[in-house]
Amino acid sequence: MSMMNWNKGFSLLEVMISVLVLSVGLLGLAKLQGAALKTNQSATLRGQVTMLASDMFDNMRENKVEAEAGSYIITQVENPPITPTVVSGKDLVDWFNNMTAILPPGSDASIACTDIVTTDADICTTGSLFTINIFWNEFEYAGTDNNKSIQQANFTNCWP
Repeated sequence: MSMMNWNKGFSLLEVMISVLVLSVGLLGLAKLQGAALKTNQSATLRGQVTMLASDMFDNMRENKVEAEAGSYIITQVENPPITPTVVSGKDLVDWFNNMTAILPPGSDASIACTDIVTTDADICTTGSLFTINIFWNEFEYAGTDNNKSIQQANFTNCWP
């Protein structure tokens, strides 16, 4: 008596389970790709912010007299001068224009000075600490206002 061989290929249940496992793996891969893109975008913005801060510190070092007089100090809600008449005003206008072009909408910045000598006429004497704070929005995958987070980078510099 011969026995029937029932193992001739895959059953429908085995195929459905294989498709389910494959689809869960592909969904995980898609989520991983989305997270990688978000991280890459965040790293790019942080690099741009670092370059913006470095550019402003270079401008301040080139124009040390106005920097020590406090001409570069600006609060977060202030706008740069519309028609600047001094070099520091022109530097601030150019810097804010670059920031607006590079960073997402709603980005802002402030420049502050911690003076080490409070008895002289200079707002920021030689050796004081200048701090640049740059704020920007990072959007999640959907890119809506409901999914944004505010990022901040602080840069402090002192020169002799």
